[in-house]
Amino acid sequence: MNEQIRVFKLSNGDSIIGAIFETDDIFDFERPLQISYPLKMIIMGQMTKNGPQESLSLSPWVHPMTESEYIDINSKNVIMSAPASSGLERYYNHCVNQFDFIGGPQEYNKSFGPTDEELDNIEVQEEMDEIDNALDELTDPINTKTIH
Repeated sequence: MNEQIRVFKLSNGDSIIGAIFETDDIFDFERPLQISYPLKMIIMGQMTKNGPQESLSLSPWVHPMTESEYIDINSKNVIMSAPASSGLERYYNHCVNQFDFIGGPQEYNKSFGPTDEELDNIEVQEEMDEIDNALDELTDPINTKTIH
């Protein structure tokens, strides 16, 4: 079966991300929702050379307190759910691959996020995208803006 990675906002305030089977009905209140390797989403503020910026960190939500891949959640506790963006899917998969969920309690890899090199690559790619967008805007024949 295919899995879909989704973001969930729970009634206790937690935001988590995890994989569910595409055939699962999220709002079937008669049975629990099974989420594979749920990770808690934590937004962290940090000061950069360009001012304050927020970043996302993913950490084990229930693991390492269980070795089970699928965690049952009462679907009545799900306030909102949405498919994860492609970038968030890649980050989730990266984090799941970094954590050793099978090793048992307190044996998971504690690197809670991308490496400095990965963050640098993301930053460079975002800057390249901004440059491409600016160039597209400048060379657009329909663009009627005058630049002084």
